[in-house]
Amino acid sequence: TFINLDIQAPTTIDIVGDLDVSNDDAGNVHYFSIESASDVTSNATIGGSFPISGNAMAISGTTAGTLTVVDSGSTSYNVTIGEKEVEISQFKVSAATEGADIYRIRLYNGGTINSTKLQNVKLKVSDETLATVDTVGTDGYITFVLDSPYYIKKGSNAIFRVYADIAGGKPAETIELYIELETDIKGIGRTYGFGMDPTITGFDSTDSGEAIDVTLQGGDLTLVKVGPNAGNIGREIDDTVF
Repeated sequence: TFINLDIQAPTTIDIVGDLDVSNDDAGNVHYFSIESASDVTSNATIGGSFPISGNAMAISGTTAGTLTVVDSGSTSYNVTIGEKEVEISQFKVSAATEGADIYRIRLYNGGTINSTKLQNVKLKVSDETLATVDTVGTDGYITFVLDSPYYIKKGSNAIFRVYADIAGGKPAETIELYIELETDIKGIGRTYGFGMDPTITGFDSTDSGEAIDVTLQGGDLTLVKVGPNAGNIGREIDDTVF
């Protein structure tokens, strides 16, 4: 069901989605359709010959490419409140059967920090910045839409790192980023040109050995005497430095 669509006729509507057909059988056919005019509510007059159906898409028996996502690097470490562009997560994506163009990765923060304290969040491979999210909402989701798709060769992998400014928080609060759903990573296969089937069970929760546990710590503040030297002051005077 699509609601509150502002459509200026005449126009063509494309329906794009991420569909899980991993348990489907080869030869099955899927398509979208509008069964009757009553299925459309509008301030305009609805006309047409119903049912209206889109192109039929058949499930192939060919084994397409797969992606596997697991954690990478240290399982836990500390960051200091106020640090700029500090690493807060690391994970590895591997491509099998065909090469993969990675277009989108969405992470969820399952830690205790208020996610709005994570700012200027960057997704990198080596020193290359692939996407940036300036601010994070209270829902904890960080969606990286890559400026250009990142290519992973067939049988190879890439280490993705996430950096952020820690703009607040309290000591002992945590940051734990992971991929919540299989549809949260979009990789298109170079051979067949369709979405690749991801396995995220090694990086889909805050369980030990999956999301990296990043703990906030406070910074050190040191006070030292810089003057003035001991001496006498007069009575009833203004602007005296003590």
